[in-house]
Amino acid sequence: MQNKSGKKFWMIVFLSLMLVCAVPVCALADDVDGDGYDDTVDCDDNDADVNPGEAEVCGNGKDDDCAGGDLSCDDVDNDGDGKTENEGDCD
Repeated sequence: MQNKSGKKFWMIVFLSLMLVCAVPVCALADDVDGDGYDDTVDCDDNDADVNPGEAEVCGNGKDDDCAGGDLSCDDVDNDGDGKTENEGDCD
């Protein structure tokens, strides 16, 4: 059996949580495009193909992976030899 002070403690905890969550801090961020990434991390929340979980596609003019810009195709090792075009790869 719980005493009255224990009930008061839990009532205070409950009311405190209710008060804290009444402010906008507890509001969930929006995920407009439904890709699982909200607008706090998704750099284009209107395009489901653009989010931090996507692979970057070079030269398409989009920041697919939200890493800060489109990847130049010259920075991609297209033939798997360990060198990019910018590093002197000519094949």
